[in-house]
Amino acid sequence: MRLTAEQIRSSRSIVARHAGTLAQVRLSGSRLDDNARGGHDDLLVEIPHPVQSPAPLAARIVGRIIRARGGRKVDVILLATDNCLFSGPFTPARARTLEEDEDRAEQVEAFVSRFGRLQDTLGNELLPTPLTAHGERTATFLKKLDQAEHLGLARDAQAWHDMRRLSNQMGHEHIEDPVVLASALEAGYAFAPERMATAQRLGA
Repeated sequence: MRLTAEQIRSSRSIVARHAGTLAQVRLSGSRLDDNARGGHDDLLVEIPHPVQSPAPLAARIVGRIIRARGGRKVDVILLATDNCLFSGPFTPARARTLEEDEDRAEQVEAFVSRFGRLQDTLGNELLPTPLTAHGERTATFLKKLDQAEHLGLARDAQAWHDMRRLSNQMGHEHIEDPVVLASALEAGYAFAPERMATAQRLGA
């Protein structure tokens, strides 16, 4: 892990200040490989409670950490519970109200954004490092998942592939059918625990 003790301490301190002392910080991506060179810091921040405005929170954390690192590029993905959005079933009726309910629309956008970014991080950064360590040559996202499932790093590669397809259906601005949107959001939320567990496992 190519971070100094002071960088680790300051990152944890910044996250605790802005996201609470229960938030956990995990390094991911190329920085996990002590033999690699270059790259920026990818941080997974897990928050065990709902976050009303995750995008501004992530931006504040990123800004503080970048300043603390002297300008080094940092990416932050928030893994927060979504109890506010999914306090009850996300039905087609709720999907139809998004144009009038700005708060709910913002919560949907935040959930979809986190879902998509974590999918990309898993495929492009978290999975390749352990696969390369096992001598696996990676190609497509689905192939990476098949290899990870074989090595016990991920469960049910086909489910991950299905979630990647569903992430495209959750962008409610591009969907006219509230039934499709509601179904995609419910499926994504149901898969969230496995998604977070896999990210934690790979980013530990």
